[in-house]
Amino acid sequence: MIKAKLHKKISYEGSSQVEKRILAICDSDLLGKVFEEGDLVLDLQKYRSFYEGKSVTEKEIQKLLLEERNINLVGKKTLKVATKALKIDPKNVKNIGGVPHIQFYYV
Repeated sequence: MIKAKLHKKISYEGSSQVEKRILAICDSDLLGKVFEEGDLVLDLQKYRSFYEGKSVTEKEIQKLLLEERNINLVGKKTLKVATKALKIDPKNVKNIGGVPHIQFYYV
C-alpha cells in the first residue's frame, strides 16, 4: 500500500495571499521506521505524520503527481509508480538504508 498526503499552507507575499503545497507519498510499510546510511538519516518514525495520509491507488498517485510541483517521494513501490508519471533521473534518487528517496521543489 502507498500513502499520500497533501500539505497546504497559506502565506503572504506583500499583500498577496499565496498557497504553498507539498505532496508527500510513501510506501506504507516504511512508516514508523528509521533508515541510516553514513551521515544520511530517513526518519519515518519522527516524521510519520508528514507522510501518513490516505491510501491511494496507482491512478490517483499519477494524477496527484501531475497536479503538484513540490513533491517528496519515499519507497520502492512509490518510485515505481511515480516513474510512470514523471521523468525521474536515477542519479537524483538518494538511497538511504536501501530506501529510495527523492524530492522535487519549485518554490
